[in-house]
Amino acid sequence: FRAVATVVKYIVPRGYGEGRPEAGRQLEVDDFSIKRVKGFAYFANVEQQPTGPLTTMTSRAVGILGEGPNVEHANAVCEAALKHVHGDKLFVRHDIGTPQLLAQRVEHMLAIRGQVA
Repeated sequence: FRAVATVVKYIVPRGYGEGRPEAGRQLEVDDFSIKRVKGFAYFANVEQQPTGPLTTMTSRAVGILGEGPNVEHANAVCEAALKHVHGDKLFVRHDIGTPQLLAQRVEHMLAIRGQVA
């Protein structure tokens, strides 16, 4: 293991998580530019069409990873890398990796444990 913080955000087809994902949407991933901003792209549930374009299937299409000395930096890298993924009817949760969401998650776990925040 390395001593770094990481944030991963997944690009999914619209409707994913709601029981009706819209598969077959074209997806463009500029892997060179993602690497240039120090991000990483991990391809998942996509299909390479014979004519060239990538298309989404019904689950997580691409995971974008950002790393840094802290979560805020890792989130900034991840967001910068996400700007190099384009397509129609795609969805990504931009709240993942934010201080607000992390605080909510910590509060929730403290409540489950019966501790006060």
